[in-house]
Amino acid sequence: MKKSSYGFALALMLLLGAAQVASATYEVYIVWDEQEQMVFAGNAAVFDLTIVTSSTGTPPPTYNPPTGTPEPPFPTPPPPPEGGTSFGGGSCGGMGIVGSGLSAFLAQQASTTVHNFYLSTMDALGWEIELSDDKLIMDEDDSKDVMVTVNVPEGTAPGLYNILFIVNTDIGKRTVELPVHVLDSFDVILSNMTISPESPKLGDVVTFTVDITVDGNYILPPKQLALYISEIAQGKQAYVEVDLEPNSTQTVSLQWMASKLGTFTGRLYLNPTSNELSTENNQVQMVFTVVEAEDPCALADEIYAQALALYDEDCESAISQLEVAKSLYEQCGNEEGAASCLMLIEKCDKYALAADLVLQGDAYAEAGNCESAILKWESAIAIYESYDDQEMVDILNEKIGNCESEDGGSFLSNYWWLLLLIIALAVILFFYIKRRKEEEEEETYEEFVASTLHKAPPVPVTELETKKAQPPTPPEEPAEIPVPPMDKHVAAFMDGLKKAVEHYDEETVSKHIKEAVDSYSRIVNKRNELVSKMDASTLKQADILVRELEDRIFNAL
Repeated sequence: MKKSSYGFALALMLLLGAAQVASATYEVYIVWDEQEQMVFAGNAAVFDLTIVTSSTGTPPPTYNPPTGTPEPPFPTPPPPPEGGTSFGGGSCGGMGIVGSGLSAFLAQQASTTVHNFYLSTMDALGWEIELSDDKLIMDEDDSKDVMVTVNVPEGTAPGLYNILFIVNTDIGKRTVELPVHVLDSFDVILSNMTISPESPKLGDVVTFTVDITVDGNYILPPKQLALYISEIAQGKQAYVEVDLEPNSTQTVSLQWMASKLGTFTGRLYLNPTSNELSTENNQVQMVFTVVEAEDPCALADEIYAQALALYDEDCESAISQLEVAKSLYEQCGNEEGAASCLMLIEKCDKYALAADLVLQGDAYAEAGNCESAILKWESAIAIYESYDDQEMVDILNEKIGNCESEDGGSFLSNYWWLLLLIIALAVILFFYIKRRKEEEEEETYEEFVASTLHKAPPVPVTELETKKAQPPTPPEEPAEIPVPPMDKHVAAFMDGLKKAVEHYDEETVSKHIKEAVDSYSRIVNKRNELVSKMDASTLKQADILVRELEDRIFNAL
């Protein structure tokens, strides 16, 4: 009776669970940031969407009906705004585009779990549109990301275009419009370049002027207008920062001091912005000639003095003046003045390199790489020492000391001896195990000597009893076995081994452990090389001495 009651209760529970599943509600969301993508024709707009399914048989604890326009907790969306645009069709009628970051949602009563999602897009212009996935398999309380890439063709007229994103599910069709804003084309044009004075003298301040036009309703980031004179140097000779307004023209000037005699091509260049219609008109150039100064010696002294006043604070800014002074000294035949200018220019270049090395070393030190940092700082020290700049040398030596104390240097540079010691101990352990194994497997030393001396085997018991009745006979003296002379290499090895054991007493080994380990390793290697040339007695003596040295090293460790 009890079993049937339990069975009835279990069946009732299953029926109630099935009824709850049958009445479960599943919501489907298309979630995105609702921002239109602004692109130029010929580029691509990318939308990141998330498809979300959620079971709402019981409302999620995070769901609260929104008041006003606060953003709801993800993934439960707010109800559609009143008067929202309907998706239209099917069971989705009346649902609208959702604000506050959740573009669209639909709720549908269903008796089964949502499975298949088929994704597609539609536009009236035939643009190329790519989907990261065109089919999703999802359960309730699931989410998956989809990326929609809209390629805007070249020549597309400016304006707002909508791409329809479609999700066909087991419970109906979902759609949302993705806005693509194609921007107006624009161009930046340099024109009307002038130079003043038209024929500058060596040492003159030359002014270059140009008109910059922004053709288009586009806000540009700050730009840099630069002067290049390739006959003098590859880098820019001067530059100025400019702020440009949409649909405007402004006149911009920059200055340069004539530093060399001759005919040159001055080129003004404005760094381009992506998507400009043309970058060829971002530069303009003209030819000009620098002639000799009327009083080069006096002017050279004046400009040299100005450069010296600026040099200690900013030597790089003083270089252009030093180059002018150098050319003026050369024009008036003052070789000493020209050499002084050249020395300061070279010093500034090397100081700039040293400063860069210091910065690199600082970066390495901050990253914890003291070894690389010290290499950079030491290279900078070599430069500062060449100019007797003891202040910078002391600063960098302090950096090196601090880095070494914090990091202790690299492991290999500071603990190479420990690595060597570990290797030596491994060698010792190897030969120790090998020796023990040989002692277990091979005959004892006494047996080896007995077999070497052809010792007679034991007399059987019956023979002994027979011999007891016979009178004893005096023992015969064993014949002397000639001992071959010791090999000279073995003799030298044994002599050195004895001296090593005498030298490396326990106190010496403790004080010079690395040296003792190195000597031990060499002795073992030499013993193995000469073992075939040793007689049994010499081999035994060698092994005793080696073992004694080995024990001292182990005791010291």
